Amino acid sequence: MKAKLILSLIFPIITFSFSGFAQSGDAILKNSASTFLNLQDLSADILYEIKNPNASQPIISQRGRFLQAQEKYVIQLPDQEVYCDGQTLWILIPAQPKENSEVTILNVDPEERPMLLDFFSKIYLSENTAILKGNQVIEGRVFDEIDVLIKDSNTDFARANLWINESTGFPERIIIWDKRQTSTLFQFSNIQLNQGLPASTFVFDTSNFQGEIFEERE
Repeated sequence: MKAKLILSLIFPIITFSFSGFAQSGDAILKNSASTFLNLQDLSADILYEIKNPNASQPIISQRGRFLQAQEKYVIQLPDQEVYCDGQTLWILIPAQPKENSEVTILNVDPEERPMLLDFFSKIYLSENTAILKGNQVIEGRVFDEIDVLIKDSNTDFARANLWINESTGFPERIIIWDKRQTSTLFQFSNIQLNQGLPASTFVFDTSNFQGEIFEERE
């Protein structure tokens, strides 16, 4: 049995300002890319939503936890948890009682990445057009709102909207549209950067696991 990775992974009142831009959208995006790509690690609560342009309600709406250090990551959602140490992938399907839980262990496929990490790669490591729409003040923090037109013809992503914290350079809110105009939102909160997370954070310990283990590593 091979588990499927479900990641294809309320907003406060905001104010807008559209004058006196000191930096271009491209410069802000470049600085944000440098910040993200040089992070030692990060952890945050996350809101993950997918919306169809023809539907008034999200197709998927989940809250969870995201931890990341380069190619290592943990994604914890109510119906699934994913652990990756860069070489091995553990996909946990929790259940009650715990004996009914399942974990599938796989080799990491470099061609398959969580959508969030794939997005960061596409937006930061490709030549795209970034347009600064304005500044927003959200709960006392200043954000640059950036529209990004994605030029990579090999990806299904068409454009994106980022809210980048001016103090940290981290994009705390991201909306991605595909070529069918379906949108995917990632909203981060309780963000902690460069904590020195140990390698064990990204490994799922099966020694005391009470459910069924499916070993699918080759």
